[in-house]
Amino acid sequence: MNEKFDERVREEALFLVSSARDYLKKLNTFLEKLKIEDFMKTLEQLHRAFGEILGLTKYMQENMDKFSETYYSVMNEMQLILQETFNITESFIRELKKRINNVS
Repeated sequence: MNEKFDERVREEALFLVSSARDYLKKLNTFLEKLKIEDFMKTLEQLHRAFGEILGLTKYMQENMDKFSETYYSVMNEMQLILQETFNITESFIRELKKRINNVS
């Protein structure tokens, strides 16, 4: 493949990681406001970004000599984002349960 294509892959992966971080911020906002529909839509967008990132990392793995730094950076960031997503989702579920118990 040519260098231009490789650079686009690198830029797209970094853009998607940045987008995933932004989705995390939105998830926190919707957690605080307990907006169920917005939370779920944002979680779906985050899931889609993860899928696209993983697709790009497959190409990076096959061309590790060109992408090792970007690959490891993206994978480390994804691990952090996934952990934070799990924590936020667990908090969201706890808050929903509290609200449901207070209504009953």
